Amino acid sequence: MNDIVRTCVLAGAVALVGCQDSPGADRVAGVGPTAAFSAGGGNTAVVTGSGHIDLDPSQTKALRRFTLSAIAHADGSVSGQYQLVVGPAQLVAHGKVTCVTKSGNRAFIGGTIDRRNFFEEFDITGVAIEVVDNGSGPGDPPDEVSSLGLYVSNPDGPQQFCDDATPGPTMPITQGDLSVR
Repeated sequence: MNDIVRTCVLAGAVALVGCQDSPGADRVAGVGPTAAFSAGGGNTAVVTGSGHIDLDPSQTKALRRFTLSAIAHADGSVSGQYQLVVGPAQLVAHGKVTCVTKSGNRAFIGGTIDRRNFFEEFDITGVAIEVVDNGSGPGDPPDEVSSLGLYVSNPDGPQQFCDDATPGPTMPITQGDLSVR
């Protein structure tokens, strides 16, 4: 079997939910990445924001807080970082962004994981997250974010996620704002 990708979901409690032979294989077909464009300042994509998701409004233990900053520069370099904190147990994932692909109001972000306090027994080599910017106006629907995908023993997984840029399941944030430009 080729590199095994284990997709982990952080939602309320952290749970390992499955394996697949290639990243994104279980995602629905969608549009590919946007052709070259300028987001200002010589950058080709800028994704920033923070938010909260209360997966079960009756229980604060399901609260997920996240922040992210991801910039794809015109010279091909990428910068940024992310942090996710889940529930009262304060499960934390933090790392650097290594790739960003923008497709319309959607962005696909991959990176490394340099700090975590869960799944210490696994060789987590990367992360993947998808975000959707639905606008910031009073009548706009909430922005959306995917669960944090974790790659085990697959350092190429995050880049493949960005290259594929295939939309997958996302959920609305309950507080905060995401910007994809």
